[in-house]
Amino acid sequence: MHSSPSGGAWSVATTLDRFLQTFLARLQDPQVRRLAFFLLAPGAALLPLMAGAANTALVLAPTDGADTLLMLVGSAMVLLMTPGLAFFYGGFTRSKNVLNGMMMSFFLMGLTGVIWVVVCYSLAFDTGFGSPFIGGLGSMFLHGVGGELGDQPLAAGFPISATSFALFQGMFAIITPALISGALVERVSFKAWVWFCLFWSLLIYSPMAKMVWGGGFICSFGAIGAIDFAGGTVVHIASGVAALVAAAIIGPRTTWPNSKRPPTTFPSSCWGQACSGSAGSDSTGPACSPPRRRAIPFSPPPRPQPPCSPGA
Repeated sequence: MHSSPSGGAWSVATTLDRFLQTFLARLQDPQVRRLAFFLLAPGAALLPLMAGAANTALVLAPTDGADTLLMLVGSAMVLLMTPGLAFFYGGFTRSKNVLNGMMMSFFLMGLTGVIWVVVCYSLAFDTGFGSPFIGGLGSMFLHGVGGELGDQPLAAGFPISATSFALFQGMFAIITPALISGALVERVSFKAWVWFCLFWSLLIYSPMAKMVWGGGFICSFGAIGAIDFAGGTVVHIASGVAALVAAAIIGPRTTWPNSKRPPTTFPSSCWGQACSGSAGSDSTGPACSPPRRRAIPFSPPPRPQPPCSPGA
């Protein structure tokens, strides 16, 4: 603690607290909140352009059952991140909201898992619409994915099966909306959260997955030429912008900062963070393997027709 020239006491924490209080007070102005919404919403489309261009072609690898096994192990590790996230957010809530906060993540393992198989995978990796922004409906219910037995490769020369690729991508579709729950926990009803995740997965996540991982506009073979190995664009930027927009629309908590709310079970949050962090590093690490055995393809290779095909 230091003394200012005027004699008052100040510190970095005090200055930041005053700035935050002023900022939150301004957010109560309806005009400011509408302006924030119209400024942040286009950001979801503009921020991915910052991922950078990398037009180098991915090296095709021979088909190998061991690479498919690696995809299955990676899928299990990504799925483990969702319970870890539930414990992480649940530990920060008040005791009466612990169950609600954890179920906001756990429930998505069922909801998003179902809609991913039904339609979201098709919207992200099918080519029926012939658009660089959205896929199609030809792969609904995973129709034709992996052939009759589901063991056919994703594309010619790819080392993994199409079904293991769909499974792996589905795990990211589950955890991405779960990341948004940290901005809405204790602040929205569970029913509203379910409807939000349903429409967000259909209207935001699926087009983003198509543009980045499904041979679309942003992918390494598209107009932008960005390579996203660990989900920085589809997962983190998309969920971060969505959480920011949602928090700006809802506004600050009515009792903050007069009412302090310490975490209920901080060790639970630490365990959840450790679980999510270790599983995340293990699941995305193989994406940076040498080109000869590139086991986790996030951007399918080019095919003659169409120029940016997902290859699924």
